[in-house]
Amino acid sequence: MDISVVIPTCNRYNFLKRAIESVLAQNYLPKEIIVVDDGSSDATSQIKKDFEFIKYIYQENSGVSLARNKGIQNATNPWIAFLDDDDTWKKNKLEKQLNIMKNSNAILSYTGKNIFYKTKKTIKKKEIR
Repeated sequence: MDISVVIPTCNRYNFLKRAIESVLAQNYLPKEIIVVDDGSSDATSQIKKDFEFIKYIYQENSGVSLARNKGIQNATNPWIAFLDDDDTWKKNKLEKQLNIMKNSNAILSYTGKNIFYKTKKTIKKKEIR
């Protein structure tokens, strides 16, 4: 499964570096990391020099929701994982989530320990333990 990771950010350069490093520490690496800078005035644009392979997109300050949408629009993979700039992932997060997705007919999941299944016209929620 090919994954794009979308990380919206605004004026959180130091947190952003830590978030990206947690993505790079994954057992299962995504195909691309997209950082959408939502109008930062700090050193956030430096991130494209620190991690030259990321896709860095700058937009005028429009809010985190529009930044996430911009990331989705620029993603080149069918699966998208969101990471907030001040969060980190445990190193097996993507691998665990993908295994659950592969071994089910899930069409959507998130790490709040829920998976959604499409069955005819309804979407059912199943808690993961």
